[in-house]
Amino acid sequence: MKGPILILCFCSVVFLLLYGKFGDLASQSQYETLLGRISWPDLGANIDTPSFHTTRKPRRNRKLIVPPDSDNDYTELDVFPFDRTPIGRPKIIFWGSRVFSEKMPVNFQQSCPEMKYRCIFHSDQSLIADADAVIFHEADTPLQKAKLLQIPRKPHQRFIWYTLESPANTHRPLDNYPAHFFNWTMTYLPEADVYYPYDAAWITKKVAERKNVPFNPPVIPDKEISKNRSLQIIGMISNNVHMRLKFITDLHKKVNVALLGAAAFEEKWRNICPRSEGNACIKKLVEDSYFFIALENSICTWYTTEKYFGRAAWNSVPIVWARESGGNKIFPPKSVIFVEDYQSYEEMANHLKYLMRNATAYAEYFEWRKTHTMGNRGKTQECALCKRLLADDGAFKTYESPISWYSEHSACSSEVPDRFLQN
Repeated sequence: MKGPILILCFCSVVFLLLYGKFGDLASQSQYETLLGRISWPDLGANIDTPSFHTTRKPRRNRKLIVPPDSDNDYTELDVFPFDRTPIGRPKIIFWGSRVFSEKMPVNFQQSCPEMKYRCIFHSDQSLIADADAVIFHEADTPLQKAKLLQIPRKPHQRFIWYTLESPANTHRPLDNYPAHFFNWTMTYLPEADVYYPYDAAWITKKVAERKNVPFNPPVIPDKEISKNRSLQIIGMISNNVHMRLKFITDLHKKVNVALLGAAAFEEKWRNICPRSEGNACIKKLVEDSYFFIALENSICTWYTTEKYFGRAAWNSVPIVWARESGGNKIFPPKSVIFVEDYQSYEEMANHLKYLMRNATAYAEYFEWRKTHTMGNRGKTQECALCKRLLADDGAFKTYESPISWYSEHSACSSEVPDRFLQN
């Protein structure tokens, strides 16, 4: 009698191990088929049993075990609740649409290496039914309801509405989206389900120490700040939004603005920096200017893009529309010129000319560099989404209209440019 009981116990143990190993997937063959069709070169033959080290076995399986190729072979992160095993089944994420007509590269391992055993990104439509999340880029999402409703869907899947454009530039009619089609939002707004800003805010040394962020202030030598510069203001515009171009054109009548690109005021600035030179050419010109234009195409809370972040650490002073663009938190004190602080082009031009003549006053706009460093944004949108999925508590939610939600949680205004355009 002992023999059958032992066999039954053994079979039960094997079943439980296999169940924990393959998680929610219907079968091992389905699991292997999925992984076999997705390019994931660094993982080797078996994703479910990667090599890792840990100082102890997690009792409740709520630890992320960082593989030994990390900085610390024995690092454990108490951040997210995980599946039944230390590694568990990876989350599968599908790019449901292109991003500005470009196919999204599946480079998750390079952009978020610490999570490479946790999520798989792919764009193979035949595997959409296996996805835990499906991302739809707002500007590229099909506009016909019928196309959206034909997408196969399972109850556990998260359909994600994704955009980094401001609400002012999100012009899709509300009735082009099926009501309650999307479960999550992924935007630069802190209220989004997946929060992904263009970059992190500048933080003080005290905050950096508390958050364990390296303190690397973008200090510039005094002689570089006080040097004579050949350009007063430089601007680069990729699309000719009326209010922005009109503002720069009228400001140029009061103080010299070297505008680069198709809308340049002078022919020599139209094609001065070829793409082959990358940012090096632009950086050289910006650092030979006292100020650079970092005006967005719209003024909305938290909507501050690479126009500022991509050049904020360079040796020049940015000009932005208003404090609200940074949620009153992004810009360090006296680090930028705010258009909203002036009542007219003449008043603004006179102040800029004063700063260019007065080296001491101009240098005050660089003092913040000694006391601030860039915070930790997180590596990529894929990394942010992977972590959010791992922390998902399974609660079901939908948005009747993500565009309505987006507008309600943003404060967009044209008051500042309107004031100048009426002058």
